[in-house]
Amino acid sequence: MGKLGYTKRTWFKAGLTVAQISEFSFILVVLWTNLGHINKDILSLMSIVGLITIAGSTYFILYSNKLYDFLSPYLWIFEKKWIKEAKERWEKSYEVILFWYDIVSFEPINALDNIKKEYLIIDYDPEIIKYLQERKINSMYGDASDVELLDEIVHDNVKMIISASKDREVNTILINKFKNINDNCIIIVTAHTIQDAIKLYEIWATYVIIPHFVWGLHISNLIEKHEFNLNDFSKHKDIHIKRIQEISSYKINMSDRG
Repeated sequence: MGKLGYTKRTWFKAGLTVAQISEFSFILVVLWTNLGHINKDILSLMSIVGLITIAGSTYFILYSNKLYDFLSPYLWIFEKKWIKEAKERWEKSYEVILFWYDIVSFEPINALDNIKKEYLIIDYDPEIIKYLQERKINSMYGDASDVELLDEIVHDNVKMIISASKDREVNTILINKFKNINDNCIIIVTAHTIQDAIKLYEIWATYVIIPHFVWGLHISNLIEKHEFNLNDFSKHKDIHIKRIQEISSYKINMSDRG
């Protein structure tokens, strides 16, 4: 997992969940013993190891955060260089934090560049983070549902949070974290349904984007603005094609991951 570009926290916790010998291993060992491929001493050793690891893994998972905090200074060697550099560049001076880098977040990023605001992109895909780092775009590997990560980046200098995730639970975590730090922080999240949008508004979301609703709103604006004027629609189409071509030129697959 380190070679794939995941951080030491991710692969350490993943390793803890598979530290034990599975029940299927016992079936195989018993079968091999009955067939005479291995002797009963191996079966006994296997049973002892199985009992210890199965019992121990419960506590490994339960106390995974404490174990990680204790061992993390020794785990850095397995992280890729660009991930470590991304962490070192993290400073508490970003006014905007954007979760997920995809086709939904492309235009907000462009707007932030135009008004010259410092922003940080957080994404859970190592390939995307590597790509952003190569383009000198401030970015950091992480998951919006990672409470420890949020504890590191939450501070009162953040003026705006933008989440492209349609997962209501993830957006709920973000809202609850940031609203307690800065009452003036603008929190823009995405919802898949109207019901989810209502729930997010109830817990203090500043604005909730509903993709299907935005689509209808955009079409209605075009109709009100251009009516049946084909030339105006054609001009708007040319602008749209230009933006689509610009977005498609990026080598990262910017498909909607929500």
